[in-house]
Amino acid sequence: MSYTIIDILDKIIIIEELIHKIYVELGKSENIGVNLRTVANIFALEEKRHAETYTSIKERIRHDNDIEIDFDLYDKASKVINDYKCKIHKPNINNLNEILEFMLQIEKENVALIIRIRDILITSLDKENTLIYKVLDELLVEELKHVENLEQFLKR
Repeated sequence: MSYTIIDILDKIIIIEELIHKIYVELGKSENIGVNLRTVANIFALEEKRHAETYTSIKERIRHDNDIEIDFDLYDKASKVINDYKCKIHKPNINNLNEILEFMLQIEKENVALIIRIRDILITSLDKENTLIYKVLDELLVEELKHVENLEQFLKR
């Protein structure tokens, strides 16, 4: 059995779903104010949209030929993803700024994760035109938009 970028996408989707779950739990928390719950619910929807976008990408490329990943590279990328996943946990949030800072930090870490995966999987310049690179670049653009949105929101 060979590994593909779809296997990596599956792992990233699990992370997006985990973050979605944290935001949903925050949105239901009676320990925080209604404004905080509203923000958490908005970002839960955004994480759900990310997971759906990544699932759509996965389905779009499922039958392409240029998606296989060398086992050693997959193993390295998988370890990075699993290590990151283990660090994600529900924070203790007391105010709006704390929830926004937490969300921004998570999104920046997601960007770093995608860059790290890309660095592992794309080992030479001639691979920059591969489907794997393009998929990871698409994920990176999506995550960077999320960071930008949060930074704009924090400036208000």
